[in-house]
Amino acid sequence: MVRCKTELNAEDGIHIQNHLGESRNHWSAFKAYGTTGEYLYIKRGDNRVVMVNQNHLSQEELQELRQLLEKNVAFEK
Repeated sequence: MVRCKTELNAEDGIHIQNHLGESRNHWSAFKAYGTTGEYLYIKRGDNRVVMVNQNHLSQEELQELRQLLEKNVAFEK
């Protein structure tokens, strides 16, 4: 399993850092989000997907992520 550090910022977006490198994605880079099983996915405009295992987040972190997604990205049904 690849461990990574993910930072959320209400204004800037999502910053992900792991052993392969780092990525900064502004909210405008994302077009949709949804859930599949235990994962929350966030789809970028280029159809690349950020997958977040919800079980690896505390309840507070998951709530913060959902609030930011609801505010900044469309939900995909």
